[in-house]
Amino acid sequence: MSIPGLGRLAPEPTAASAKRTVVLAPFSEWRFQVPRATSSVTVRLIQGTADRDGTELARNRPYTFTRTKSRIFTLQGCTLEVTGDCETSVAQYDPEGDSPLSRTLELHSRLHYLRKRALITVAGISGPRVLVCGSRYSGKTTLVRTLTAWGTKFAMQPLVVNLDPNEGMLSLPGTVSSAVFGTIMDLEEPAGGFGIRSTPSSGPSHVPVKLPIAYHYGREKVADDPQHWKDVTSKLASSVRAKLKDDLRVRASGILVDMPAVDASNDRDGLILHVVKEFNSGFFCRG
Repeated sequence: MSIPGLGRLAPEPTAASAKRTVVLAPFSEWRFQVPRATSSVTVRLIQGTADRDGTELARNRPYTFTRTKSRIFTLQGCTLEVTGDCETSVAQYDPEGDSPLSRTLELHSRLHYLRKRALITVAGISGPRVLVCGSRYSGKTTLVRTLTAWGTKFAMQPLVVNLDPNEGMLSLPGTVSSAVFGTIMDLEEPAGGFGIRSTPSSGPSHVPVKLPIAYHYGREKVADDPQHWKDVTSKLASSVRAKLKDDLRVRASGILVDMPAVDASNDRDGLILHVVKEFNSGFFCRG
């Protein structure tokens, strides 16, 4: 049985059917945002080299992204094949200028030097300890994720600490957590490898899973109960110290601490000083 007119209408194009090529010049990045869970964008590296927050894209492998706001950076230039609909923009940095990326590269070089020095020291001294703090949406977690990914490229195993209960790195929101990163991160994970999909409880994965240590805080914001946050942070710091003591390479790789949004000029509860005391961190303020 046929219905008159059925099949005569041209199918409406969907967002996933839009395919285009994006050519990036050296030292530039393609920024994209996929805000809805029902939409997605697939990116494939055709030529050149590129990475997402420090983790390199494999050539000719499709990566599908959903519910994320991120960027793909290239140091030498690249060509991307993009399928799907998303909000995009392109930014190009001056290799000789004072750009945020240049400062991140300089910081990574300094951390790598300190890690190598700690690794070859007979006494087994600790590697660098960095506390990244700043206002909300200033790029703290992106910076930590990039430094972590670059560290693993050089066979180091940085220990990452997330103290923002609103995020929940490798754990559920409402927790503070830490984990050792010695392998590649999940590029397709919405949090760029810091999400719960990268843990064993989330099922099989094409990238090695991470084993976090998490302590329950139970509130959305630090300001909801600063003293309780300090208590669980101290417990987490104790576990971190035990991990550093038992593993030479992790100790030499150091710590990267991602703080929640705290105004350093108006920190009445002494949150930053508490973290510095517990983790013995150096400072690098973002934003």
